Amino acid sequence: MWTALPLALLFCGFAHADDPYGGSLLAPSAPQGAEADPFAWDVVSGPVSPGGEVVVKVRLVVPPGYHVYRDQLEVSVADGQDLKVGKADIPPGLKKADPADGTDTRELYETDVLIHLPIRAPKTIEGTHRSLVLVTRHQGCKDGLCYAPVEATHTLFVPIRAEP
Repeated sequence: MWTALPLALLFCGFAHADDPYGGSLLAPSAPQGAEADPFAWDVVSGPVSPGGEVVVKVRLVVPPGYHVYRDQLEVSVADGQDLKVGKADIPPGLKKADPADGTDTRELYETDVLIHLPIRAPKTIEGTHRSLVLVTRHQGCKDGLCYAPVEATHTLFVPIRAEP
């Protein structure tokens, strides 16, 4: 008699050879006794008109008691389709003594970081939306512990406003 299995279990072991999770469709859990990375990304966009511009807001949520270094923070575009994407505007951080090297100072964030990413649509854009694929990278820390660097891909649907 057949029993229902979660779809992911049916395909385990059949992933592409370059799969970073070693053939599993499921991401690895944190090693036993290790804490999972507590940081999270939010990505929000409004609509854009043909020939217009919108600013995508990319926010890294930094939990209380944690920090992230500015030089370990990055937002890039993997696929913008026909949208013109400007440079990510990452705000300045706090300059503090580096806990790993007391003789050096580094920029860091102890609260959420809001990054602005300008997007411009071509004048002849058609359709109802565009998919924008962003790649975010960060390495978060708390006293005496830095997590492994994390890279994530986010697909954002940018609505296209009809011309008035």
